[in-house]
Amino acid sequence: MPEIEPEVAKPDPGDKTPAWLSDLQKRSWEPEVLISGLFLAFIFLFPAHIYDFSARLVQDHGLDFTGALILLIYLATMINVFKFFFIAHIVLRLAWAGLLGLSYAFPGGVINVNLFRTGR
Repeated sequence: MPEIEPEVAKPDPGDKTPAWLSDLQKRSWEPEVLISGLFLAFIFLFPAHIYDFSARLVQDHGLDFTGALILLIYLATMINVFKFFFIAHIVLRLAWAGLLGLSYAFPGGVINVNLFRTGR
């Protein structure tokens, strides 16, 4: 069975990109993971602060209950919408990373003949 050698991109001799910038481009996912983690922690801790802010508006600043309740419902709804779409974004990114990993593992595609067959 012939071995499939992965195609390695050779550097262009005319390319003036510094080595540190090329390395940073290859590791660009690291700050993205850090930012996503911080945003995820923030978005799940923030609703408690919204409730405290709404209570402070009523107690300390004399805002009527209805106004504070409308503000609380609006902000809580917006945070929940952000939660839903951010979690959907993370799930889609995980699926994309999995498919990207498969394309690196099988650069020529999956050979159907070599797959397991049940009931042989």
